[in-house]
Amino acid sequence: MDPVPLLLMGQYPTLPDKAGAFFHGLCANHAFIDGNKGTATYAAVILCDLNDFKLTASNDEVVELAVAASRQDGLSVEDVTAWFRSKALAK
Repeated sequence: MDPVPLLLMGQYPTLPDKAGAFFHGLCANHAFIDGNKGTATYAAVILCDLNDFKLTASNDEVVELAVAASRQDGLSVEDVTAWFRSKALAK
């Protein structure tokens, strides 16, 4: 099945789940030569902001998450979505 409909539908039902899966995908899959973690961070923050959610994490916490998610043996998508569920709060 195409991953885009899964992202938009049931596999990631809440906005924090969607932001976490999106963030993990950009960090872990290294789509760009450089800038994957920064792109993932900006994309997740914008996704949350556009949907009236606010990340309550510090910059250092987000950097730590991005580095851990980008490692080859790093965090799973489940770990990252759980982090977003705890840090992304409705405005």
